[in-house]
Amino acid sequence: MSAFEDILVSVIVPVYKCEAFLPQCLDSILAQTHRNLEVLLVLDGETDGSPAICREFAGKDARVHVLQQPNSGVSVARNKGIEASSGKWLAFIDSDDWVDEDYIEVLLEAAEKSNCDIAICGYTIASQTHSRPCSFFRYNQHVFSDNEKDRLIINCLTSGEDAHEAGATNVGVPWSKLYRSSFIKEYGVSFPPGLKNKQDAIFNLYAFWYSSLTVLMPGTGYHYRRWKGGYRPGFHEVMAKMLDCVNTFIQDTGCRCLDEVFKYMTARLLREIVELEFLHEGCTLSKRQKLREIKRIAECGEYPFKAGLRKPGNASMPLKTRLLWAGFYLRQYTLVYEYCRIKHYR
Repeated sequence: MSAFEDILVSVIVPVYKCEAFLPQCLDSILAQTHRNLEVLLVLDGETDGSPAICREFAGKDARVHVLQQPNSGVSVARNKGIEASSGKWLAFIDSDDWVDEDYIEVLLEAAEKSNCDIAICGYTIASQTHSRPCSFFRYNQHVFSDNEKDRLIINCLTSGEDAHEAGATNVGVPWSKLYRSSFIKEYGVSFPPGLKNKQDAIFNLYAFWYSSLTVLMPGTGYHYRRWKGGYRPGFHEVMAKMLDCVNTFIQDTGCRCLDEVFKYMTARLLREIVELEFLHEGCTLSKRQKLREIKRIAECGEYPFKAGLRKPGNASMPLKTRLLWAGFYLRQYTLVYEYCRIKHYR
């Protein structure tokens, strides 16, 4: 019997077009060894059989509550879940993922014993062919106090460069974590509704900034189903908004540590743009047209990329990242394109 069994944990699950994986996700949540749960399923529109599945689970278990909204995106859905929650702790689980049966119990015990605001554990990447354990950092147990907050904030945006192994995601995702509800609501930490990608990284920039203590612990109880990135026309517009949100965060908080990685971060975002917008088979532009568009995006004053590449940089950037940045900075777009193409199709 756990000493923390009476503590209510709110589990927020945004639901959109996920009928194939939703039952596994919900079964894993309801099978948790920590039974005192409030499971908030936020229906983001009704486009497939997911709403019927949600209602079926709600009919079988009183802990499940179904919230509805017109299709407004994952940010609005998660914010709706936060607003409706009544638990001491918040957990976010994506509807195509699943968790081990002791996932909540292990995180909760670590959170309560350390008196932290955020508890983080590792995760397991589940692809179509295999699964492998991963960690957000090279070590698997650590306490981040105020004087180490910069490390967390930087790693929200640096695509796992400090992670246990290549291919790991960054710590800015909302899953594999428990958040103390009181500080999230006190400071109004929320997911930016106008951002279609990277909204979770912006959420965690503020969450890590306002948290008093964050604990990283061993364990890989969250199973993240990884999908290969699809074609994203106009992706550069989303990434431009994301950089604007980062600048807003810096202005709101006075946090200066991101200036050190802004060059690096901008180069990595430009690489994502090249891969997801111009290297996908759905892009019908010729190579010359692609290079012209990449040049326009990187140099146009309408977007923040040009300014980002010229901000103060971090001398400790990995060599590959420095070379990528140099390619964009020196306007060697053919070389950058070929580098991204080789990495993309490797």
